[in-house]
Amino acid sequence: MPEFAARKPSVVPYVLSWSDERVVPEGALTVKWDVAGPKLGYKEERVTDRVGRDQVLWARMTN
Repeated sequence: MPEFAARKPSVVPYVLSWSDERVVPEGALTVKWDVAGPKLGYKEERVTDRVGRDQVLWARMTN
């Protein structure tokens, strides 16, 4: 079986973090209630924390 040299991918999925990125502590999260019921959110939520029509919460990363 032939061996192939490892190479860096030309495309990186957006769901992966870079090696220098650090996840925000779990203590920054809270459960928020609205008419649809409970949802996960940040205690001090920013406009940029949610995206799309459904306002999906994205994980904050720091570096």
